[in-house]
Amino acid sequence: MHKIGIRAALLSSVILSACLFLSASLLSAAPVEPEIPLPAGDDIFLVSVNAEFGGFDLEISQDFSHITRVCARLNDYRCGGITVTGQIKAQSMDLWPIVNNRFDVDVSIGIYKIIVSGVIDGDRTGVCGTWVIQAAGTTCCGTWKYP
Repeated sequence: MHKIGIRAALLSSVILSACLFLSASLLSAAPVEPEIPLPAGDDIFLVSVNAEFGGFDLEISQDFSHITRVCARLNDYRCGGITVTGQIKAQSMDLWPIVNNRFDVDVSIGIYKIIVSGVIDGDRTGVCGTWVIQAAGTTCCGTWKYP
């Protein structure tokens, strides 16, 4: 019985070490070259912004009624004690409406939550706003403007 307990403890240590190694490997992966993940078409308006954490792309419907897709690019960004590199892509089925030229896009992945808020100007050629990243009990934020 004692040998079984020792083997179980050793196996648990090996599994825990493997999980920690994989987590660290995923979080410290080499930077991903940014791409234009949301190609613009005749029926959308594409907003591409560089920000402190990397940047994001927003696809706005032609009638400016809602945000249809978003892609956040995290480039070795540290918030909440964790550094992340990668892309988060999400598509909405009217989850992110634009009301009175204002919108909020809220996307979560694991321990990260990204909120992009914006205001579209009257002639619909410019957009500005704020971004918030919440991670591991820490809130990081900033402002953005397009173009």
